[in-house]
Amino acid sequence: MTPLVPPRSRGQAWFELTGVVPLGLFVVVHLASYASVLAGADTFGVASGGVLFLVLEVALVWLPLAIHAGYGLRRLWARLEPDPAERARSVVLRASGGLALAFIAAHVAYFRVPLLRGRIAPEDLAELLAARFSSTVDGVPWFAIVHLLGVAAVTAHLGLGLERFLCRSGIARVRSARRFSFLVAGLSFCVGSATVVALATGSTLPRFLY
Repeated sequence: MTPLVPPRSRGQAWFELTGVVPLGLFVVVHLASYASVLAGADTFGVASGGVLFLVLEVALVWLPLAIHAGYGLRRLWARLEPDPAERARSVVLRASGGLALAFIAAHVAYFRVPLLRGRIAPEDLAELLAARFSSTVDGVPWFAIVHLLGVAAVTAHLGLGLERFLCRSGIARVRSARRFSFLVAGLSFCVGSATVVALATGSTLPRFLY
């Protein structure tokens, strides 16, 4: 494959940075929260982190993601790269970005806002997730399936975005960046999908892994 070229503008570099950092934080914090529940914790620690955590959450995650999403929507119909490999990456990035945006927006509306408004207690969130993931419509667990697709979109967008950022910023060579990004995305998806299955089946983390 043709190596990824350096960013053409400072705006492009900031666009990539405002995607990689907050999306990575979003994935890490939520996977850690889910894992704590599966390991036997009673609550999601981040759900009751207080005012300081909320300020950091807005500043480091939601605001940069909003900027990234807005700029990404503006560039949605921009001309694709002439190189076939880079064109394929751009198509997957755009598709996964749109799905990830919808998933994160639904996550905020369905879980984060009710938590902040006191409609859901932090100690009830694990039970709510387990009930939703295990629910079915005509025998099909649609909520869990949609959540898995959302996890796949977020981790794919994170992996491809991280690869592009590492290459274009000169932090890593193409092959190293691709291996590292694939590892990050793969592990994130495995933990995220394992979380959905474990909550849907009522397993704890040790029993599920072993």
